[in-house]
Amino acid sequence: MRKRPEPTSNISHRQVAIGTLWLAVAAMSLGGCGGGTSSGDKPDAGPFGGNRPDAARVKCGTPPSLPAELSATLTGFTGSEDFAFDAAGNLVSSDSNGNLTRQPRDGAMQLLAPNIGDMAGMRFLPNGDLVVAVVDTGSVVRIAPSGSHKTILSGIAYPNGVEVGDDGFVYVTEHEAGKLRRINPDNGEFTVIGGNMMNPNGVSFSPDYRTLYIASFGSGIVYSVTADGAGSWGSVHEFARTPGGGDGVPAACQGATAGQRCSAGHHQPGLCQAWDGGLVCDTSRRQIPAAAVTACTGSRQFDSCSFADQGTNYSGECEHIAGTLTCYPHANEVAACTGKTPGDSCQVDDLFSGQISGHCQDLGQLFCFSGDSGEAGMLDGLTVDACGFVYVTEYTVGKIWRFAPAGGPPELVIDLDSSWIPNLHWGVGVGGWDADKLYVMDRDLGRVFELAVGNPEKRRVYP
Repeated sequence: MRKRPEPTSNISHRQVAIGTLWLAVAAMSLGGCGGGTSSGDKPDAGPFGGNRPDAARVKCGTPPSLPAELSATLTGFTGSEDFAFDAAGNLVSSDSNGNLTRQPRDGAMQLLAPNIGDMAGMRFLPNGDLVVAVVDTGSVVRIAPSGSHKTILSGIAYPNGVEVGDDGFVYVTEHEAGKLRRINPDNGEFTVIGGNMMNPNGVSFSPDYRTLYIASFGSGIVYSVTADGAGSWGSVHEFARTPGGGDGVPAACQGATAGQRCSAGHHQPGLCQAWDGGLVCDTSRRQIPAAAVTACTGSRQFDSCSFADQGTNYSGECEHIAGTLTCYPHANEVAACTGKTPGDSCQVDDLFSGQISGHCQDLGQLFCFSGDSGEAGMLDGLTVDACGFVYVTEYTVGKIWRFAPAGGPPELVIDLDSSWIPNLHWGVGVGGWDADKLYVMDRDLGRVFELAVGNPEKRRVYP
């Protein structure tokens, strides 16, 4: 159903002035946007001074008690899908116009690189370049501190989560293909190290950088894949799941048959397919009218649009569905909540997915949203602390879950007052971003939540 509007940035996409360097050391190598090496070689590194605490000092006995303390709520940020902290203590993120920005904790936003596109995951490389997943172009882009950038790899079916190993390789989840790629950031050569996952999203390494954890958007599953001592990757398997997870969106295919239209929430249309002994809403198999895509040719996200399909006229907004700018009609979502109160159940006849059930949410007026029941298992951002505990955000319900290093049932870290928490990262120890605190982006209102969870992040040698 309806996509939540992104907070408006005060930086226009027409601006082309590049902000000052985001690193404290201006003489840092910018070789990442130059030549490459073979995919088997270790990518070029560089002197990127980290300020994170030494993970070796952490006592990993009894885990810190929960719920976590919400120590601060910061306002005035972009509401980015993902973000990263640079070595100077700035929060680097994307705005609603596809610009890359930086912002100190208590200062003004600055433009770093304009018109990159609709960005999802982002991480810094050892030499200080930033790697971002660009959804609308299906590519992974490398951005130097000067703002210059180049495409590393294209042709990816919805690049989403991004992680960087301690060897400098980039790991990217391919949401629509159910894959995980390992990419050399110097030349774009890659290998697929995992597949057969449902909507893989956030991704993060274990403290020893041997295991990758991957969040599934729509199934409530956290997958894992581990490399042996020789660097060969094993098979992907289920590590753990959130409450109600493991069966896709439970209500999406309940009582349905294989091949029937469904929605995994957040207007993610698909078809019911067999999965793990049941049916799940597979969003890689969707029925979208070609006219809906044509209607947004040459447009930008959230532009008004209209099209006709089978004799019926529709109007709506251009929104990204499976990485493609598509005209999404959602007028019925308001009507479905007329006379109702927030939290009431509702139903909408969705053009792409048929009749969808959801709940009314208040964003200035009531809209009918699917996938916000708390059972949806729409896992988004994922990170790992120094003791190997895995933290994952649940997209529409504002919940953060913590899994023990051995898996098993999760514990609720906190239930935040937000309906869109796409990602979370530890601070870097400078600029007021506490290295022992976990920071969570609120994409709805452009806020950043600061949480005291007891453990710092795993070892890193760069932000």
